[in-house]
Amino acid sequence: GYSVQPSDYDYCVNAGINVIPYYPRSDSDNTILSRLDEVHKRGIMVFIELYGWLTAERKKHIVNLVKQHPAVFGFMLMDEPAANSADMDKIAATYKMVRNNDDVHPTYIVEAQTASSRYNEVAKYTDIFAVDPYPFGRSKAVNNPAKHVALAKEATHNKKPIICINEIMTKVWRPTADDIRNMNYQALFAGAN
Repeated sequence: GYSVQPSDYDYCVNAGINVIPYYPRSDSDNTILSRLDEVHKRGIMVFIELYGWLTAERKKHIVNLVKQHPAVFGFMLMDEPAANSADMDKIAATYKMVRNNDDVHPTYIVEAQTASSRYNEVAKYTDIFAVDPYPFGRSKAVNNPAKHVALAKEATHNKKPIICINEIMTKVWRPTADDIRNMNYQALFAGAN
């Protein structure tokens, strides 16, 4: 779940959500570690978000601060970098910094379907590659997840885990339980992890 606040932790546990992102922003070291302790008590793990307004020095500090904490699942390097015209050199540098300071926890990037022509470039800078092929309507829900998982697998040469984040929110349409189930099965059958 995105934008998960401490008040949402119990909901996440009850809903079966066990990995959430956490953006430490300007949180103090004690606040970061307390937040990790809090989610760990509930059996939740986090992707530490290393983008936004964090400097390179702050990113490195955070990685070294949290890398031994049992609640850390990995590090999220960017949400839709190509679609948001992010500086890929900075993402590459963040990826290298994480790998140089923590060789245990994976990195994670999700890219938008609108930037599928750049999946090859983006996938180079992460250990787990995710796609969010939101169909924005029932007609594309029939095959969009399978199509984008296949493109992501091709971009990683079938060497990295692929996560498919399917649309379950209400932007343009309201997917039914059957629509969501269909999109999830498509992603799994296409090889998403």
